Amino acid sequence: MASKVLSFATIAGGVWVEDLPGDHADRTGAERCFRFDSEGRAEWCPLAALWEDEARARWYGHQLTAKDFILC
Repeated sequence: MASKVLSFATIAGGVWVEDLPGDHADRTGAERCFRFDSEGRAEWCPLAALWEDEARARWYGHQLTAKDFILC
């Protein structure tokens, strides 16, 4: 499986936002934001949900860990 490229953003206290394939100069809101716990386990939330209301955004568990991503 190819690694996903994630870029750091300061939204929601600091998250990693996926870079979608293709030539996207601006964020669309469709990107997933990831955060990791102390053991590297990932959970994600749609960027649009964080833009709308960070406090009410729902986070989903993910089977990948930090080592499965390229963090930029």
